[in-house]
Amino acid sequence: APSWGRGLAGVGRDSSQRPLVVEPARARAQFYTDPLEAVQDISDGAKIMVGGFGLCGIPENLIGALLKTRVKDLTVVSSNVGVDDFGLGLLLGTKQITRIICSYVGENALCEQQYLAGELELELTPQGTLAERIRAGGAGVPAFYTPTAYGTLVQEGGAPIRYFQDGHIAILSQPREVREFHGHHYLLEHAITADFALVKGWKADRAGNVIFRRSARNFNVPMCKAAETSVVEVEEIVDVGSFAPEDIHVPNIYVDRVIQGERYEKRIERLTVRKQEDGKAKSADDIRTRIIKRAALEFEDGMYANLGIGIPLLASNYISPDITVHLHSENGVLGLGPFPLKDEVDADLINAGKQTVTIFPGGCFFSSDDSFAMIRGGHINLTMLGAMQVSKYGDLANWMIPGKRVKGMGGAMDLVSSTKTRVVVTMEHCTKANEPKIVEKCTMPLTGKRCVDRIITEKAVFDVHKKRGLTLTELWEGLTVEDIKKSTGSTFAVSPNLRPMQQVLSLRAPGPAPASADRSLLCPRAGPPPSSDRLSPLSVPGLSVDPGLAGLLGRRAPRSKQPFVVTFFRASPSPVRAPRAVRPLKRRPQKKTNELPHPNKLPGIFDDVHGSDGRQVCRRHELYVSFQDLGWLDWVIAPQGYSAYYCEGECSFPLDSCMNATNHAILQSLVHLMKPDAVPKACCAPTKLSAISVLYYDSSNNVILRKHRNMVVRACGCH
Repeated sequence: APSWGRGLAGVGRDSSQRPLVVEPARARAQFYTDPLEAVQDISDGAKIMVGGFGLCGIPENLIGALLKTRVKDLTVVSSNVGVDDFGLGLLLGTKQITRIICSYVGENALCEQQYLAGELELELTPQGTLAERIRAGGAGVPAFYTPTAYGTLVQEGGAPIRYFQDGHIAILSQPREVREFHGHHYLLEHAITADFALVKGWKADRAGNVIFRRSARNFNVPMCKAAETSVVEVEEIVDVGSFAPEDIHVPNIYVDRVIQGERYEKRIERLTVRKQEDGKAKSADDIRTRIIKRAALEFEDGMYANLGIGIPLLASNYISPDITVHLHSENGVLGLGPFPLKDEVDADLINAGKQTVTIFPGGCFFSSDDSFAMIRGGHINLTMLGAMQVSKYGDLANWMIPGKRVKGMGGAMDLVSSTKTRVVVTMEHCTKANEPKIVEKCTMPLTGKRCVDRIITEKAVFDVHKKRGLTLTELWEGLTVEDIKKSTGSTFAVSPNLRPMQQVLSLRAPGPAPASADRSLLCPRAGPPPSSDRLSPLSVPGLSVDPGLAGLLGRRAPRSKQPFVVTFFRASPSPVRAPRAVRPLKRRPQKKTNELPHPNKLPGIFDDVHGSDGRQVCRRHELYVSFQDLGWLDWVIAPQGYSAYYCEGECSFPLDSCMNATNHAILQSLVHLMKPDAVPKACCAPTKLSAISVLYYDSSNNVILRKHRNMVVRACGCH
């Protein structure tokens, strides 16, 4: 039988085979009641890691204890530097920090002031690279290669780390070693370790295992593993077994000291809430709204997307309720929901913009190093972000304007680093000084090299090819190609399928994230489809909608469920339309033949034809439906149109508004919408209909011959 030593946790059997219950092992972690005691051995010149993201998940009590010790000359590793009067900003205020390694300075004016005065060294590192450097340090990996920041100032070196007091540069960043793997370039980054890690957890058991709450996991998890001594403050210390072993986020092997915090302010950096009833959506004439409604068409069912703050995030207001888009946030959230109501605000649940958010059922939380592994690994399908400049071949600049305030690159360089991720830039076409943002070559420091796939502005949409450059594919109504040339600082090609700029039309008031929406308006498509395997939006000039809103799912849906044409009509205020006045019917002699007249002998839908004055008895009129006039010949091969009939006049057998419309009624109503003077609305209840066969291309460019029923009305209730 095994020999169970004292202090070993488990259940064994002694020599008599009786169960032997052994007490749990003594925790490796030491438990403190005073945070000052937990950090008292942090000496001058120490290198410390401080967990958190913004103000979410920061170790408030441990930072307060460092203020009391007055320890100085600290090197601090953190994702960002808090605000002037809270978090790390307090240690900056007492000038206890001499060097910071971070990814984002943000709005901390004190940090900027000390940096420019030569009192503080500042090493800016892409957020995902920072997370991986910390993870590598805890895993014993001295260095690694990453695609992030290739071709940028990070790789080339020369970024100021410290200034002299007279404003001259004292220390510059060093260039990175670059190697090529499988045709792609990677730069060498070194791991980061520290003397101490100050970590904020939610709960710790008495064995030293730690769990975190919601998005407060962020940088806390990798930092806890990368220091010689990790000090974890928690909100509650619980007995062993209070949470299941599989639910533990950081096992006790990484935890050296535990302190239960006395109080937590949990300040929120950007409190963002939604009202019960949001206001109406702005008109498409508003520039930002125009960009937002076009950007919303980039979403596809089932995709994983990361949206930058501002216009990209607002585009999620218009995600169709019929598709699912999983929104990812760099700070460790997947399945972002809308902004919370006032009573739903949670300081432990924020997005990468530090805004309070919610999470949808099925969403999840993880650490920052896992989050950026998803990004660099190409598991994010779409990245949408803003820009200051985009070059002809897709270079992106969006993090720094030379000579102005530097906030840091944050996670932007990581977000555009994977060749598997589609990068879409949303921005205004020109600066406030009317200088073009689309340029031949970027003059600002790059965020990524040849990484942008599409540019969406209020004037146009460009596709970007890494070698051929820009192609103009969509144009806002009222503008010409010459207008775009005048406001664009780069040459570009014009697509042979140039079409009006597409727009999603939503009938609901927008919310701050993809939530259930009301039906959207579906407009008839104008112009040829884009060269894509995606079902193209249906539109009229300046207006469009994602076909998914109407149940048109392209190749994802069974062909048997694909409708021939779809349209929406405003519901009548009464369930049944009132019938017209009944007048004596005049008997018409039957025609000798049932053959339809030749289409060339029938009036076209755009001919100068006037309808009845409404006082005549309902009569049958000839109608030729031209697919060319409808703008459908880009996908309909044959026929080019077909012969049909319509009725007009006072009808004894009206088509009730509650009836299911036939294909013919839908087509007639569609023609009526396009030119109401030529053809009236469908009015008679049909009694005999016939089919036509249509040869067309499906969404995969396959040629399909399909028979569509109830296209031609042979007889109605009046005739």
